[in-house]
Amino acid sequence: MRLQLYLARCGVASRRKAEACIESGLVTVNGRVVIKCAYQLAEGDKVAYRDLEVKLPSYQYIKLYKPRRCISAHIRQGDDPTVFDLLRAKGVTCETLNIVGRLDKDSEGLLVLTNDGDLLNRLTHPSFEVPKVYEVTLDKEITAEDQKQALKGVKCVGEHLQCDLIKLLDAPKGTSVLQCYLHEGKKRHLRRLFAELGYTVKILKRTNLGPFSLGKLRYGEFEPILPDEIIQIEKRLGI
Repeated sequence: MRLQLYLARCGVASRRKAEACIESGLVTVNGRVVIKCAYQLAEGDKVAYRDLEVKLPSYQYIKLYKPRRCISAHIRQGDDPTVFDLLRAKGVTCETLNIVGRLDKDSEGLLVLTNDGDLLNRLTHPSFEVPKVYEVTLDKEITAEDQKQALKGVKCVGEHLQCDLIKLLDAPKGTSVLQCYLHEGKKRHLRRLFAELGYTVKILKRTNLGPFSLGKLRYGEFEPILPDEIIQIEKRLGI
């Protein structure tokens, strides 16, 4: 992690002000003054600001296979449980967690939850165009023409909806199973897109969100994301 980002995450200052602190010689790493903002910290390095050691707050990172009929929110809507209800039932403290890229109630698949604001912003802000991958089961076989149209896009209530890439995975019993890639995520994006083309989405499952994948998680399961994995992911994302 870069020294500038480390100070910002520790709450010493904003990233911009952290640069000034470093360049002014107010920051040491393992007792030595460092004036390079992009200095890469190694595991075990001790950072001090004005001779006081500063440490990162405790962050949580969780991957969850969200089941259908489960709400991506903190507050219940009717009788359906929220993803946080599922986590609390397993003993997870999740009051400070936020969802990275929500899924609608009828969809399933990968959710990432964290209280790390920098990672949350990097994965959700439209300017970063983080790719998302979904498996989509339609109610009938999709034509080659409609696949091309989904790539070109359609207009729906004033919005342009399209896929970046579509792969036909299977066509069992007159249906279609597609792998769809998006870099944006408008509300009910894929459901509305295929409805405009005359199809009903029967199953929608997200398998990938940026560098995170569903992996071997089973329906309704969750697992913590280990610190070493987060470090590698942050390097890939340029955080």
